[in-house]
Amino acid sequence: MKSCLALAIALLLLPSCGAAGDAQGLVDEAQSALTARNYDQAAGLAQKAALQAGTEGKTNLEWRATGIRISALGRGGKGMEAAAALEAAAMEFTDRVDARLYAKTIGEVQAGGDIEGALAVLEAGSARFPDKKGEFDAAAEKLSAAGAGDPEVLERLKALGYL
Repeated sequence: MKSCLALAIALLLLPSCGAAGDAQGLVDEAQSALTARNYDQAAGLAQKAALQAGTEGKTNLEWRATGIRISALGRGGKGMEAAAALEAAAMEFTDRVDARLYAKTIGEVQAGGDIEGALAVLEAGSARFPDKKGEFDAAAEKLSAAGAGDPEVLERLKALGYL
């Protein structure tokens, strides 16, 4: 009888343990994909992990998955998506998103080859953190060098006060 009761309790607890493991497992897989430069896979896994962690109330895990997704989108050359994901994260995780994260994301998006997307992140970061303009100086300088032959890039940087 005791073994039946223990088995019943174990079976009741098993689904909740599995669900928690799923979100953590997805985050681990997303991080591995990001490290392996499989950016689309990393972004997809991270999005699933964030949703799973959110339904479980695991805010730290949800935040980690969100950060992986933003990095994967940026490094994968999907700057506008990275900018949108970062803005959404800034509204949801107000205490964790700062100017440094925007600056980091600008660099990732630029490294992914998306100058237009990097400018979008710079514009969003400058608007969200107007008193932290200095945090974006290095990123703006790199964008200026990358866009030296593009008058639109230079005009946008000028409008933001970086030229």
